[in-house]
Amino acid sequence: MVESLIIKKAADLLFSALDKLFKRSTLRANEKQSGILISEAIQELLRGAPNLNVVRSKLAKAENISSAPSEELMSAREMLEKVEKSGAKKALVNRRRKQDKGKESVTKARKNPNAAEARKKSIARGTKKKGKKKTLK
Repeated sequence: MVESLIIKKAADLLFSALDKLFKRSTLRANEKQSGILISEAIQELLRGAPNLNVVRSKLAKAENISSAPSEELMSAREMLEKVEKSGAKKALVNRRRKQDKGKESVTKARKNPNAAEARKKSIARGTKKKGKKKTLK
């Protein structure tokens, strides 16, 4: 009877120690995973054209995984807010439009090599040749 109480106490102590060890290892793994998600989100924010939806989802996952909000998570949230305010997406669209316009003029010049020179001359004179309007019958 006394032996069974001693065995039961030893088993309880062993299980509680294993439980604490498992919880610690789980917390460490969660904190590591959270750190990885936060660093990926920050990397995405530092790109020229960040995908804000991806950043938001990674930060939400990191917040759910971690036990307490970290400084890195808070700084990543602040970075996201600043990027949203700055309108990085609009800047990307404008940049792409400019690139596309440049490509169009290059392709036009390839089709008609004299067109580029004529266009430069017309711009210098202040006149542009307008195309004929098609009329519907």
